[in-house]
Amino acid sequence: MLVRIEIAGPGAKARRLVFDDGGAPRETSAAAVKRLGIEEGTEVAREAVVAALSETEYGLAKERALRLLGYREHSAEELLRKLRDTGYPEAVAQAVVARFTERCGRLRASADPAGTGDARSLAGDHPQCAQ
Repeated sequence: MLVRIEIAGPGAKARRLVFDDGGAPRETSAAAVKRLGIEEGTEVAREAVVAALSETEYGLAKERALRLLGYREHSAEELLRKLRDTGYPEAVAQAVVARFTERCGRLRASADPAGTGDARSLAGDHPQCAQ
């Protein structure tokens, strides 16, 4: 049974799901908790919640990344940090950033103080980003 849902992470956008089975809490995003309708006291097995989260988190993380990139350009590291801070697991955040880096990455000299053009930047207005 899901005993409680705690606020976690910077900005309070992550949620920590605590179960009564004594296992480690599972962290996820508030968006995933809302999308799946997860509530405290729900009689549900940890495995069922983890499976549902696994199916949902990638799509939600991709939507979050698109919203962030719509505001302004982000480096791959910055986007990864923001997704993790929102509660998405490391593997999900890395998969989303890898996808955007592959499709939308470009070199931006202005992000590199030395001006060598080594800093990766992801642009949200690139046509491939929305695919």
